[in-house]
Amino acid sequence: MPLADVMTFYMATPLIITALSAPLLGEKVERFRWIAVLIGFVGVLIALRPSPQMLSWAAPIALFGAIAYALSQTITRDLRGIHWVPLVLWQFVGTGLVGAATIPWAWTTPSLFDLGLMFLVGVVAMICIICVVRALGFARVAVLAPLQYTGLLWAAILGWLIWRDVPTLPIVVGNAIIIGSGLYVAARGKMVGKAAE
Repeated sequence: MPLADVMTFYMATPLIITALSAPLLGEKVERFRWIAVLIGFVGVLIALRPSPQMLSWAAPIALFGAIAYALSQTITRDLRGIHWVPLVLWQFVGTGLVGAATIPWAWTTPSLFDLGLMFLVGVVAMICIICVVRALGFARVAVLAPLQYTGLLWAAILGWLIWRDVPTLPIVVGNAIIIGSGLYVAARGKMVGKAAE
């Protein structure tokens, strides 16, 4: 599958998380949060422009990955009473075991430079997972879910800064919609918080 199609499935994770948070965690998901998540996903579709290959035989694998990631976020929120270190450790152990199981079919010996990049990716991933686990300890998953869409915005910014990739019009429009949905959630969340005081 093209990367944009896989990313579209991955970016469906906030929708899945929002849907799972009520039955699995008993958390309330306000209507405005549902609206924001749906609008954000429309922005994702505009930015990524998925191809017809989204309906190929590989699609269930990408969908399974999105559902598994959403479940991991939901379970992490449910385990928020546990210290964050074992939660991060077991995520790395699980990911490492799954990755190791694929080695016989897809191993390519990396160069020294590639090993350095892999190490850097591992450090950055560890920092990201720590931040996500800590955030899920403080806030409901439906509150955090729309923030995942900002990954597209950061990808566009870093692509421009590092490789001078100029964002296309669909990426600009899609990111504007995603940012708008995030601002809407922040504004409505503040209004709901004031009303509850």
